[in-house]
Amino acid sequence: MAKKSVIPVHSMENLKERGIMVMPFQIGDLENTVLNSAHRDEHFIFAFQQEGESGIMIDFKEVWFDGRAISYIMPGQVHHGISVKNTKGWFIALDAAFMAESDKAFFEQRICQPALLRISDAMSTVLENTISLLYEVLGQGEENLFPEKVIRSLSDTLTGMFATLYARETTRADLTEKRPAVITREFRRLLFLNYKTLKSPAGYAGALNISTPYLNEAVKQTTGFPVSYWIHQEIMMEARRMLYYTDQTVKEIAFALGYEDHAYFSRLFSKTVQMSPLAFRAGIKG
Repeated sequence: MAKKSVIPVHSMENLKERGIMVMPFQIGDLENTVLNSAHRDEHFIFAFQQEGESGIMIDFKEVWFDGRAISYIMPGQVHHGISVKNTKGWFIALDAAFMAESDKAFFEQRICQPALLRISDAMSTVLENTISLLYEVLGQGEENLFPEKVIRSLSDTLTGMFATLYARETTRADLTEKRPAVITREFRRLLFLNYKTLKSPAGYAGALNISTPYLNEAVKQTTGFPVSYWIHQEIMMEARRMLYYTDQTVKEIAFALGYEDHAYFSRLFSKTVQMSPLAFRAGIKG
C-alpha cells in the first residue's frame, strides 16, 4: 500500500447541508480505489449488508461480513476495503452533529467493542424498509418536499434501531452494571475524543468531576488496567496508524500527537508496543 504524507480524511459536502446520505450498493461498488485506499471519515458510517461476502480493515482489525449483517465506523477510525463478493446492501453516512446525542454517546462508548453484528431475516426486512423510506425521502431533495424535521425523525429512527440491535447483545451483567463500569465507559468515550490534547489521568478525572484515585480505581476494577494504560494505548493506536499509512517521520508523528520531545515519545512507544517506532514500520514493510 502506497504511503502518504498524511492519512486522508474524507468528508461529504452534502452532509453539511442535510446531515445524512444514504446509498445502495451492489457487486463492485466497494472495489473502487477510494474505498480500497486507507482513510478516515469526518462522519459516522453505518453499513447494512443484505447478502454476499465482504471484508474491511478497521484500525488493524479485519471485519468480515457474511450474509445479513450491520456494522459501523466511528469518525476518525482508519479503514479500507479488503474484498467484495456478490454483495448487496446499504451505506449510510451521518454527520455527528445531526445524530441524536443518546445514540452518538452509545456508539462512542462502544469504540473498543466488536463492530459487526449479524441479524435475522425478520430484522433485515425491517431495516430494509426503514432505510428505503429514508432513501426515497432524501431523493426528493431538489424539490424540498419534506422539511428537515421529517428527515431528522427518520434518521433518528434508523440510528436508534442500530443502537437497539447492538444493545440487545449486551449481557445481563452489563444491563445491571455498577458505578465503576459506568465511569469506565464515560472515560473511554472522553479518551477517544481527546487523546491528542488530554494525556493525564487527572485531566480525565476533572472532566468527569471525580477524584483521580477514584477514576483509577474504577477503571482498574472494570478493565484490569489503570487509566494511564488506556491513555497510552489510545495514543499509540494513532501512532501505529500514522506509521503504517503515512511516510511521516517519527519526529513529525510525535509532534502531531502532542509530544515536543520525540525521544520521549519513542521510548513510550517502545514500552507500550514492545518495539520501537522504526522497528514497527520496518516490520510492516517486511
